Amino acid sequence: MKNIYLLLTLFCVGVSSSVTAQSAKMLTLDQAIDIALANNFDVKIQDQSTILAEGNITKANAGYLPRVDAVAGGNYSNAFTEVDLRTFQPDPPMINLSEWGVETTNMNLGLEGQYTLWDGGRRRYRYQLLEGLSAIEKAKKQVVINGLIKGVSELYFEIVKLQNQVLILEENVAVQTEQIQKLEDRNSFGKVNKLAILQAEANRNTDLSSIDNIQLVRANLVADLKDLIGDVSDTEYTLIAADALAPMLSVEEVSTKLVANNPQLKLANAGIALAEIDQLLAKSALKPVLNSFANFGYLYQQNDVQQLAQLQNVGITVGLTARYNLFDGGINKRNIENAQIKKDIEVLKLNQLSDNLVHQAKKELATQRMIQAQLARETTNLGIFEANYDKVNERYKIGQLPEITLREAQLALTNAKITIANLKADYQQSQMRLKQLMGNSF
Repeated sequence: MKNIYLLLTLFCVGVSSSVTAQSAKMLTLDQAIDIALANNFDVKIQDQSTILAEGNITKANAGYLPRVDAVAGGNYSNAFTEVDLRTFQPDPPMINLSEWGVETTNMNLGLEGQYTLWDGGRRRYRYQLLEGLSAIEKAKKQVVINGLIKGVSELYFEIVKLQNQVLILEENVAVQTEQIQKLEDRNSFGKVNKLAILQAEANRNTDLSSIDNIQLVRANLVADLKDLIGDVSDTEYTLIAADALAPMLSVEEVSTKLVANNPQLKLANAGIALAEIDQLLAKSALKPVLNSFANFGYLYQQNDVQQLAQLQNVGITVGLTARYNLFDGGINKRNIENAQIKKDIEVLKLNQLSDNLVHQAKKELATQRMIQAQLARETTNLGIFEANYDKVNERYKIGQLPEITLREAQLALTNAKITIANLKADYQQSQMRLKQLMGNSF
């Protein structure tokens, strides 16, 4: 009765597991990355920063367009005034006027325009600077995306490993359940020791406990993955990884693509380009500036004690101004030197980053070569373990070998399957990291 109850319990667990698997939504790595890119706040923030930087690329911000202002002003004064007027006559040659509380009123209203005719290239460099800032924001976005993809893929493949382990252990449990049933049948005829049944049940319980422990770790990692991709739903996921392994790339091919496409290198190159423009902008301060101006307006003036009692004027004034700095205490020279130092720093950072990334790529290629060698050995071992298990199982069925020998053969076969599944996942994960280094991960 006890054994029947145990079998019913296992049947219910199996049915429940099957229903859960059927209700779970299949999720590929590409789909997980799509969800992450759509929901991630860092990506959304960088999107807005990119739009903001692009919006700043205008001729007005660079200084190419004229500036037009509406101007208005006025003043009133009340003071003691003394005026000496020449008469150009022998007598009196001069007349003196003095009075307290003399009032003077001035008002003006008009338009004023300014336009730089030549500035030594400052406008062009400012425009290029705005374009460079936009390029940096775009490169930052790719770096953010690449980092997000790396985090998603690493979690994804760790979950895939756990899923593979669960599937293999579930296969073991199914085989063990069948074996226990056969042992029960043989026990009813007195052909098997009760201890063998208990040992088989203990082995199955061990595998069931392992499945529970792995499922707990998997559930926690799935929760972390959903949090990373921004999925707040209650959807249960079953992850799917391709079984086929892509061929390895050569070191030369990887290095070429990495240098050309890596987002971090693109960001570093954008920083160098920006430093070069800063340097040119600093040097342009040594050149003269030629400005033009024009204004059109109305002027009104009223005086108490002057020959000119009232003045009204409507008209236009145009002119040119030139400015060339002769001395500024060494500010321009220091700015040029600092700009050169900043550029040198950015170049050193680029070289250091390039060396580090190429080194990482070579390590990934070495990892893939090692995994391929391990897969070849483990695949050979798997065939041996399968043949050994089949032989041991046949002898076990006719009572020539004990349960412990069968268990050892089963564990060897199980470990080989898990090792191969993990190696495949590690190979795919290494390929994903290599793709990210080459800038074509998605």
